[in-house]
Amino acid sequence: MISSVVKSIEFPSPETKVKIAELPKFTADVSMFIEMTPEEIAEWVLEQDSGAVVINASNMQGFERARFEAANEILVSQGKEIQLIDEKEKVAVVTREITREMVDLNVIRRAFKSFVFDVLKNDSESFVAGYNTYFADPERANTYDTAHYWENIGLADPSDRLRERVNELFEVVMSLDMQDGSGRTFFDVFEEKVSPRLNEVPGVDSVRDQCRADLLEMFSNMNRGPFYNESDTKKVYGMRKRAVDEIQSAILAETFAEVEDEVPKGSTTEMMLSDVGLDESDTSES
Repeated sequence: MISSVVKSIEFPSPETKVKIAELPKFTADVSMFIEMTPEEIAEWVLEQDSGAVVINASNMQGFERARFEAANEILVSQGKEIQLIDEKEKVAVVTREITREMVDLNVIRRAFKSFVFDVLKNDSESFVAGYNTYFADPERANTYDTAHYWENIGLADPSDRLRERVNELFEVVMSLDMQDGSGRTFFDVFEEKVSPRLNEVPGVDSVRDQCRADLLEMFSNMNRGPFYNESDTKKVYGMRKRAVDEIQSAILAETFAEVEDEVPKGSTTEMMLSDVGLDESDTSES
């Protein structure tokens, strides 16, 4: 059978998927309690049918935390408690692991290359829009090294050595030939088609940093897409959806390439593969 020679390729890995499944499920967002007193919060909790009330405390201010602690003092006699959990910290552990898998797995590296090449060739406006809307937002005061995308992929700490691996991947991508017969690299085309339309950002003085910032955004999409595909599918849209589709296509191509390598010539399995059109032209890297 064909399945007997197909090697299973999973991304994220089974271990990472377990960690995603174990992330806390929140009862409500802290924003809904902004105007409530501790007494009102306690009353709301007592009205809930579920046992545990879990609130995401990632961006909670000190005065908000004090309000929930006061509500818990009221609730203790009722056998109820509000659990405050820092989701951002727990998610960062998982997204960092996804980042490590992205730079370690050749199939995902190829998927990333294919993803950003397709965007540059056919949808360069997405590079422009993402940069000007988010990275160049004056309120964020971004530089390449402080961009919020690093937090998205679990690498908020500038000293994290895994950042070097991500940057090395970007350098490789920027140096690759566009394979359009012009002899131009990815960076050359970015400089020509995208850079002139990007807003100025203080501290970002080179086209290379502009290009790396846009690649970092796309890397974030390819990280968060699979993450949300496991945890909250309604958040898989736009570039995240395109990234997930690219990964699935790359894994499928890799799987069938391995089948072709392992199946003996002239065997029944080889003929079955031939019948469905899986020749070398279908599985070779673009």
